[in-house]
Amino acid sequence: MTKRVLITGAYGFIGRHVARHFAAAGWLVTGLGHGSWTQGEWRQWGIAEWHAADITLESLLTYAGQPDGSSDWRT
Repeated sequence: MTKRVLITGAYGFIGRHVARHFAAAGWLVTGLGHGSWTQGEWRQWGIAEWHAADITLESLLTYAGQPDGSSDWRT
């Protein structure tokens, strides 16, 4: 089973490198944040799915799903 992780700020320097690290370790990476880049660009950094959006509770609930390794903070 593939583990999922959400990286906020994945367009930035640190976020890109964190995304690449998780992807190299076999995780399915979803990126969320500001930035306009092509699918080819974000895929080069190991991001399987990219959403350009503000980091808000609404966007986290919409795009994060239930990443592996997280606690269920909604209960």
